[in-house]
Amino acid sequence: MVKYRINFNPANGIALDKHNVDKYAEQILCLDKYLVGEIKKSRIVYFYNIDTKSIYPLERRESGYKALVTLGPNVPYTLRINGIHMHRIWGIDPLTDSEIKVKAARIGRHQKVLDTCMGLGYTAVKSLQHGAEVTTVEKDLDVIWIAEHNPYSQNLEDTRVKVIHGDILLVIKEFLDNAFDRIIHDPPRLTASTGDLYGISFYRNLYRVLKPGGILFHYTGLPGRKRGINLLGKTASRLEKAGFYPVIKNRRAQGVVAIKPLDE
Repeated sequence: MVKYRINFNPANGIALDKHNVDKYAEQILCLDKYLVGEIKKSRIVYFYNIDTKSIYPLERRESGYKALVTLGPNVPYTLRINGIHMHRIWGIDPLTDSEIKVKAARIGRHQKVLDTCMGLGYTAVKSLQHGAEVTTVEKDLDVIWIAEHNPYSQNLEDTRVKVIHGDILLVIKEFLDNAFDRIIHDPPRLTASTGDLYGISFYRNLYRVLKPGGILFHYTGLPGRKRGINLLGKTASRLEKAGFYPVIKNRRAQGVVAIKPLDE
């Protein structure tokens, strides 16, 4: 077996960032003033754990560098991995971006949704708000740990959400044919190490597990557009080869909407 359902356990405490640390002054009187000063200078989000009475930055360094970072006062946090933000942040906040993706996939009540790359789980949370049941997959336990400390990810503990720790390239092979009404595929940026998530073999598995008439939204972003690289177009072409039709570019959501024909 390569898929492992886990219990998503939100940590008991307060997320502190440079914009809100003064708001929690009474709750964190026990903290050293120097540490409070460091929080006010940092973009990293810290966490005051009520159970252990300890404070620590929400970052991991063992396998690459991952951190929860603040974008502004009362703005949902984003995940940064090795210096790269995992969400759109220019002119939009991460939760609003996720809402746009969910609407592009036309997610609604009682639908079964596959969210291929959980991250902080914002797409899963938004799908849940639209009344769906969600299966979300995350490969990195460090990212799951960060999400469990992120106040904007807490709805992942809802019983309608199934969190799986595993590699989606392997996990998807264990899902039954026609298992999902909707799929959101929001992979990391295309690189040599992530290329399989943009490959025809994986797209065929996405096609297999999607019900006839079901919708896939595939986020690509718009990388390389200034250099004439058309990732949207190349992705649409591969999805058509995998069987999806029609395949429609959605520039507002920066991705592709692909439909599995009803006569499959």
